Amino acid sequence: MSESGLKGNLADEVKAERTSSLGRSNTKHRGVLFRPNPKGTTHRNGTKGEWWVSYVCALGHRHREKIGPHDVAKRTHSRRREQVRQGFCPRVEDAAKKKPQLFEDAAREYETWSKAHKKSWRTDGHWLTRLKKVFAGQTLAEITPDAVERFKLELAQSRTKATVNRHLALLRHLFNRVIRHGYQGRNPVSAVGLFREENTRSRWLTEDEERALCEVIP
Repeated sequence: MSESGLKGNLADEVKAERTSSLGRSNTKHRGVLFRPNPKGTTHRNGTKGEWWVSYVCALGHRHREKIGPHDVAKRTHSRRREQVRQGFCPRVEDAAKKKPQLFEDAAREYETWSKAHKKSWRTDGHWLTRLKKVFAGQTLAEITPDAVERFKLELAQSRTKATVNRHLALLRHLFNRVIRHGYQGRNPVSAVGLFREENTRSRWLTEDEERALCEVIP
């Protein structure tokens, strides 16, 4: 079972393991670690514990799995390394087993949150209406960086760059929220650049303004 979400105490223990005689990685099998545990099912130097494997997947995520016996841990680590070469990531595998989440559902949840926490919730609702029309019927996983880029360029034909950027910022925040709530995919907006906004504008003087200016010029 993947333990990629372990933090806190586990991180401290793994750090300690690297310097202790009990927790040091097996020299012939980097990424195979022993974690002391009074309830463990195996032993090392008379200490109860469990053997773990640690590896980085094809997407750059750090994963740790509790295995048990040392020989099984070595075989598991070798198998994981081979799977990583083929693009394996436990997070993606777990997400594939879950029911896909539709964008409309995520947008509905975001709008509820926005009403409760933001003074600009009406503006958010207006932008979400447009986003829902564009991504209607799609799951979150189906919204790729290319799809977001197309939306950005098409909207820029009828709206200002600043307005387009506000839509992208809201969409990015929506994905960040669902990721914090357990969605295992990536945020597609992170790979899309915002427009550089021009905050200046040109304006011609009226005849009265021109005369008033000439009167004060030496």
